[in-house]
Amino acid sequence: MERRLIRVGEPIRGEVSGGEVEATLSVMLATRLLDPSAPLPKVISIYRWSGRVGPGPFEIGYPDTLPPTVYTRGSQVKWTLTFRAAGGLRGLFSPKGRVRIKVLPRPPRQERSGWIRLEGGPWRPGEIIRGYILDPGIDAGDVVVGLGVEEWIDVGDGRKTTRYPIGDGRVFEESGRVVVEVELPYDPTVPKDTFFFYPYTFSASGGGISLGATPYMTVVTSEWEREVRLAVVPREPRYGLSGGERGDKRRRGPLLPI
Repeated sequence: MERRLIRVGEPIRGEVSGGEVEATLSVMLATRLLDPSAPLPKVISIYRWSGRVGPGPFEIGYPDTLPPTVYTRGSQVKWTLTFRAAGGLRGLFSPKGRVRIKVLPRPPRQERSGWIRLEGGPWRPGEIIRGYILDPGIDAGDVVVGLGVEEWIDVGDGRKTTRYPIGDGRVFEESGRVVVEVELPYDPTVPKDTFFFYPYTFSASGGGISLGATPYMTVVTSEWEREVRLAVVPREPRYGLSGGERGDKRRRGPLLPI
């Protein structure tokens, strides 16, 4: 494999050094959102493609609407590329023939709001989200701020949604303005399993299913309660993405059909 770390929409590239092989790309979803009371999550195939590749360089394309590899409270998405000897031969599969692909979401846009002005964005785990309220009549002692996540899935019979808090913030006055700050929690999944992410901002579809996750900031006063959706992205890896390494300049084979 040229890279196991890509962004949604980038082709999967590699090279077969031996004979022709059968390649299968599968994207699987395990979710509790459809039935939270079930003892086990429901497993759904979002996308599957099979074809012969090699010998030599290859590229595998796929619909750019597919979800990234995510790990949230309600859902998990895994991308797997499996190779087997072509010709229907058995007994030639080995663990090295199964490759987990880590797929990062596209950077989302940060929405603008007329009641709060946020500084910076998009934000990454461990960073502080800071903004100030545009209502001049608000007192800092009358404001509570928090951080939450909304996850959703739609399988054609209506959208199922879950929302939950992931952190509290602080409020103070600075230069005559009411400032709110919330810290994004550190991504606990990174050192344990680098193929998963926690709730980053994304919206995706495949196999007749739509799903997504959006972190949001909630600001509450005695007079109103408002929310602003947040653009949260993974920390940039030090290697593995286009532009982050020299890469292979050799001519690649044709993009395989999706």
